[in-house]
Amino acid sequence: MSKEVFEKIISGDRKTFEHVFKRYFKGMYFYALNFGLDKDTSREVVQSTFVKIWERRQYLSPHSEFENYLFASLRNNCLLSLREKKNKLELEELRENDKNLIQQEENTFESISQFNELSKTYHSSLAEMPDQMRKVFIMSREGGLTYKEIGRKLNITVNTVETHIRRALKKLKNDLKDFLPILLFLLNI
Repeated sequence: MSKEVFEKIISGDRKTFEHVFKRYFKGMYFYALNFGLDKDTSREVVQSTFVKIWERRQYLSPHSEFENYLFASLRNNCLLSLREKKNKLELEELRENDKNLIQQEENTFESISQFNELSKTYHSSLAEMPDQMRKVFIMSREGGLTYKEIGRKLNITVNTVETHIRRALKKLKNDLKDFLPILLFLLNI
């Protein structure tokens, strides 16, 4: 491009600028596409480059190569667009991670609430059992003793231990029917 054309643009000649726009738009568009921008973004970046040049024309130096300046401006705008796109994707990813963390916290809170309710109901059910049945059950399930060991410690037969365990489980099953899957897992029954 001649120095004369460049000076006309600097002085604000719209017709000359439109001519330059039409002459360079296609090449700049493909340059932006090669940068990895999509078609719409490439078109927008080329147009915004021309708008910025027009708005800042009075600061341009007529001694510089206009074509070099044009493509250097376009390259900078392409990089800026890619950076903005990357930041937007990272922000969306952070928001999605935040949503997942909030959901996990809500699930954890719900699980803790359910466990607390289960624990309260379980201990209430144990407290309602006759003393001997409660002792046998606790020694078996929480103490890990065998029926034979329980019988020896409490001076009762293995048959009696089995009966107490069966009745305790029946009571717990009835009292904790809403929580049974969780309870069975926790007690390794």
